[in-house]
Amino acid sequence: MYIMLSSFVVFRQIYLFIVSHLTTSIYPISIAYPMGWLVCSIIMLIYFKNSGWERKVNASYQ
Repeated sequence: MYIMLSSFVVFRQIYLFIVSHLTTSIYPISIAYPMGWLVCSIIMLIYFKNSGWERKVNASYQ
């Protein structure tokens, strides 16, 4: 939940603030939504690779 909130709200707002001050083109602003999903996916992948959740799930079924 914290990862999703930070990537969808915090990252997207910071990204939009910076990009809107750097350019007047709509294209960099329009990719803020997909960038939020990309950042969330990357952070979730890193989190799940390093958290050892597979061992915890396997241990609970044995």
